[in-house]
Amino acid sequence: MGKLATGTSLATPKDEKLEELFDPATRFIIYTSVPLESSAADSQSFEKENLLGFASIRFDTEDTLDSQEYEDGARATVVYM
Repeated sequence: MGKLATGTSLATPKDEKLEELFDPATRFIIYTSVPLESSAADSQSFEKENLLGFASIRFDTEDTLDSQEYEDGARATVVYM
C-alpha cells in the first residue's frame, strides 16, 4: 500500500505505520495450516511456513469535521482492518 499512497494525503511515515500496526489495541486473526496450541504466543513454537494468512483489526475513534471545528463536536467510531 505504501507505493500506492506515496505522494497522496494517505501517505504515512514507516515509523508511524508500525506504531499503528502494533498498537496495544490491535488484534490479529492468524490462519495456519496446522492447529496452534494455547502456547502459540511463544514465537519459538511458530513455524512461519505454516502461516497461510492474517488480518489485523483495531477499533478507534477519529476526529470528524464537526469535532475539528467545535470543542464539543462528535468523534466517529472507526475500525481499521
